[in-house]
Amino acid sequence: LMKANAVSPQLYKDFLEPLLLAMLFAPPEELSAAVIIGTFDFLALGHQANFDVKWCRGPVGERILTPLVNRITENGGTVLGAHPVQDFEVAQDSRGGVTGVLARNSLGVTRLFECDAVIIAVGVKGLQTLTRNVESLAKHEQFRRVLNLRASDCIAVRLTFDRRLATRSPANVMVVP
Repeated sequence: LMKANAVSPQLYKDFLEPLLLAMLFAPPEELSAAVIIGTFDFLALGHQANFDVKWCRGPVGERILTPLVNRITENGGTVLGAHPVQDFEVAQDSRGGVTGVLARNSLGVTRLFECDAVIIAVGVKGLQTLTRNVESLAKHEQFRRVLNLRASDCIAVRLTFDRRLATRSPANVMVVP
């Protein structure tokens, strides 16, 4: 469809493919032309006032992650980089919850970080890497199935305010100025 309509490889790679992945959560090569045209017609053309997707201008680390880390540390938290997870310590009781994270520092020293819970806040590729390298994840089928995913990472944030706020449009998708 894209070749037949003279879409350049660069435009496809940099714009259309990520857009289709974000909207339909499937690789575009697995979608029919009818689905793609219907999606663009419904979401992008038919609802332009509600279609509020913007791409990050600049490095994601600089624009999103560094400000997030700064906010965490300003509020007393600690963020450790260069500490890849080696494994999770799991309680041997019937609950089987995670009680610790084993991580290795840049000197190769593994340290246990005790915890009450773990949130694995990584994209698909990061979760696939963790699943391949962390035995306590790899032994669970739901994590092994992640290895079969072909997807685009997408950030979704839901904010709850203490009062109703006026917005430019009724639907908003992550906007990074």
